[in-house]
Amino acid sequence: MGIQKRFRVHKTGETIQLHGIITDTSNLKVLDEMVSDRNVFDCSQVVSASWNGLLRLDAYLSKLSGQITLTHIPYHLFQYLRLLPNVGQKYVLGEIELTLLASAEGGGAYQTRFLNSAVLNHIAHADPKPFIQLEDGAQLIGRDSFICPARFGSRDYQQTALTSGWYQQNTEQFDFWYDYVSFANITLSLAMDLIQSQEATLESLLRDIELGVTAIETSLGLLIPEFKAEGAHSLSEVALFVRKACDQLGTILDKSGGEVSDVLVRMQLLAGSQDFLQAEALYKLLREFSNTIGTLYPTLASIEEIGASTGRQISNLSRIGKYKALVLGVEDVSEETMNAVRETMDIMDPLSDGDWIETRNEFVQHLESVDQSLSKIIILLQGFDLLRQILEHRLHESEAIQDFLKRGGADWRGTKAAVFSLVNRTLVTDQEKYSCEFFIPEAARGEDNNQKPGDILLF
Repeated sequence: MGIQKRFRVHKTGETIQLHGIITDTSNLKVLDEMVSDRNVFDCSQVVSASWNGLLRLDAYLSKLSGQITLTHIPYHLFQYLRLLPNVGQKYVLGEIELTLLASAEGGGAYQTRFLNSAVLNHIAHADPKPFIQLEDGAQLIGRDSFICPARFGSRDYQQTALTSGWYQQNTEQFDFWYDYVSFANITLSLAMDLIQSQEATLESLLRDIELGVTAIETSLGLLIPEFKAEGAHSLSEVALFVRKACDQLGTILDKSGGEVSDVLVRMQLLAGSQDFLQAEALYKLLREFSNTIGTLYPTLASIEEIGASTGRQISNLSRIGKYKALVLGVEDVSEETMNAVRETMDIMDPLSDGDWIETRNEFVQHLESVDQSLSKIIILLQGFDLLRQILEHRLHESEAIQDFLKRGGADWRGTKAAVFSLVNRTLVTDQEKYSCEFFIPEAARGEDNNQKPGDILLF
């Protein structure tokens, strides 16, 4: 991993600057000697962060005492951080990067800008509307209660502040659709994070296993001249298969996520349009949304096959038992061969130096370590099933929306109840649970989901 990506920190005055990538394996203990009663964490140099990495950072920050502020937060961090219940409770957000349109009419390309949370809060309270417009006319993308930390969970704007006649008269219905699509959109982003985490973790494990198997097979060739090596090459083929499959999935989800994000922007612009007088304008966007989600159907089988195929290939490569028997069958070796094996296997323990039996025992320990890594891969492959379930849930909800549209928009409240019931009964991970509680809290109040952060609900 390059220096730009490796997680690292340094402190200037009261400000602790975070750099690189935050993952579930990042060493946060390096912060222990830097924190004080007043801490400002500058996130401007954070390249990216996995969901589980942010959960670990959230847990670390929540245990600190005193005033804690995260500032200069890139949007790719903010979109996940805002979902965590400790935000605003254990620590606060300072400057955050938000996406905006060049004008309230939607002209011009998307832009990003860092804005102070206090300024955002002032604007939101001075002119309470569901969507915030800055003094220069730029409109922030996203409902105020989704992008303004002080407004998270708040809905106290006046209907008279709404520009659209249809929105004024059908506020509850529009808000339901906008909030649900926002929820679906963030779960697609989280699904992308899951794919990237799967790919990175699998690639790292497979690379380590390949190095281990290469050393094992090379050593077996030294001990048993007729031994034929083949496992390491097969592992590189598995790694290549996983990388290509994950890249293809990522491309599909990135396209779908971009299309859903575009629907959300157009819903927002519709809400501010004086020409929005009929429901059909909104329902047209809902059709686009449901059609985009519908394109994910073919990926379900592909996702399932990635996990199953990788699992089969790993199982076929499980030669550790055979290798162990071969090693234990070697009773004596020359000092030259033993030294060559020790160097190849990187056996450094001086207590076993010159002793084949002790060297052989350490060889077996290396074999068992590789076997444990292979078992970790099999467990990790369950993540593909989780990914399939997340997408499958959005597809089922999309079917309920399509039925609603086929009925000509009749009984939207019944559709809302059906969609919320589907969401509530199929919360697979804490990602979905937190997303639901943030964007559509009404849907989260049905059944009690008691999983802890990072847990998985299997059913």
